Amino acid sequence: MQAQANRVFSRCFIISCGAILVATAAAKFWGASLKTPILAHRDSLFYMNLRHLLWLTGTYEILLFVLLVTLNRTRLKLALISITGGQFVIYRLFKALVKDAAVCPCLGNVPESLGISQAFADRFLIGIACYFICGGILGIIYQSNNAQ
Repeated sequence: MQAQANRVFSRCFIISCGAILVATAAAKFWGASLKTPILAHRDSLFYMNLRHLLWLTGTYEILLFVLLVTLNRTRLKLALISITGGQFVIYRLFKALVKDAAVCPCLGNVPESLGISQAFADRFLIGIACYFICGGILGIIYQSNNAQ
């Protein structure tokens, strides 16, 4: 019974992460295609303009979604989700450490279009990253307990 509950948790978590990845990738692609002056700024970590960084991260998110759909190994899917959340947190920590004052337009112009403040969108994205990390790690722990 416990093993079945763990499989359902993992499946639901992976599906929710896939939906989030598609939504955030679409927001990035949409935002990167608009003429927004901030997207011409150079990112302090990757040394490319933010427009190109949005295209790159949106593509990464779509590729991760494809892996989540096509892979059969649940633990690998959970690990990839956790790693992605960790990458986002590390990126944000780096930006804070170098005191990069530029706002991260991680969702392009979508928050502005919806009347949402950039500060709220940033906190929301950090929450998503924590969801990816914690859910992925819990899923891996549950999967490991099932293997024993």
